[in-house]
Amino acid sequence: RAEIQSGLFARIMLKNGDRVLGTLRTIDAGKVGIFSHYLGSVVLDKRQVHSITFAPLARMSTGNLLVSDQTGIKEFDREGKLVWTFTRNVAYAWSARKLENGNVLVANTNVNQVLEIRPTEKSGGDVVWQLDGVNFPYDAQRLDNGNTLVVEYYANKVVEYDKKDKSPVWTSTRLNYPISAERLPSGNTLICSHQG
Repeated sequence: RAEIQSGLFARIMLKNGDRVLGTLRTIDAGKVGIFSHYLGSVVLDKRQVHSITFAPLARMSTGNLLVSDQTGIKEFDREGKLVWTFTRNVAYAWSARKLENGNVLVANTNVNQVLEIRPTEKSGGDVVWQLDGVNFPYDAQRLDNGNTLVVEYYANKVVEYDKKDKSPVWTSTRLNYPISAERLPSGNTLICSHQG
């Protein structure tokens, strides 16, 4: 309806049973446009939609949220309370991921490195693993085999580095400014990159 404004958090149930979570971008007589973390920008035909539920404030149902910003890395609980920060030389890091061991893997973009940080106290931490010399890393993922998958934006490549000797064990270079990568259960790697 006309009074629905963009920017609301939307939970969309499709007629085929699939569900999509995201932020409402547009809504008109025949289409619903949303931005989803997993799908990017999507425009749905209203004939595909079973229902839409809006929430003025999105909250996590489980776990904590890591935020990378101009001051460093922050971790918030599901109520929005700050529980941990790390600010030492990680300003404008592009991504941070919580590892199974409780450490945080950071693509430290402006310093051309990837860090694994063991949080200490409410603020600070110890760098327990470091990969230097990567070219403007936008994203990093620790793989099941212990290696680290790194998206190197300005080098136009995605590289899997060995955890122990940090040598490349797999590289994809047919890319144009990659921004994220995910190793799939099949063993394939899903890569998102800029066009043209």
